[in-house]
Parts: sequence; structure tokens; C-alpha cells
Amino acid sequence: MGLPMDWTNGMSPEDKESFLSTLSNSTIVTSRIKVILFKKREELYRMQVREAEFTDASWAYKQAYYNGRISAIEEVLKLFGALETKD
Repeated sequence: MGLPMDWTNGMSPEDKESFLSTLSNSTIVTSRIKVILFKKREELYRMQVREAEFTDASWAYKQAYYNGRISAIEEVLKLFGALETKD
């Protein structure tokens, strides 16, 4: 699996090369970011299924909010997915 194009869209060839080099050598930072995102996503999953959430009349809006946040986190995690072989 190749690196998603989102990482380098709009960059000059020189900037792209420099960025990719920096990114591939930043495993400590990228690993930590992934850990943080996984924790945030798990926290949102737990919040979604708490019984107290369903006692509020606006529970459907809260669920949509949680789903949106989870979706955004998963999009960012996809960017890091191709880096897993380099961790």
C-alpha cells in the first residue's frame, strides 16, 4: 500500500522529497499520534453506548456527533496506515 496522495498534494518535487524523508524518519512522533487517535476513538465508542446518552431527547444528534468525530479520526488514521510498515 502506497502513501496516500493527501500527504504531498500541492508540493513541489523538492518539497515532496524532503517531506517524505522527514515523515519516514519521524516514527516516534507518528506512532504517538496514532496512539492518541486510537485512544480518542475508543473513548468515543464508549461514550456512544452509555445508557445515559439515550435518556436525553436529543440522543440521535449526539450519536451523529460521535459518528462524525469517529469518522474524522478514522480518516486521519488512514493517512498513517501506509506508515505502519515503517514503524
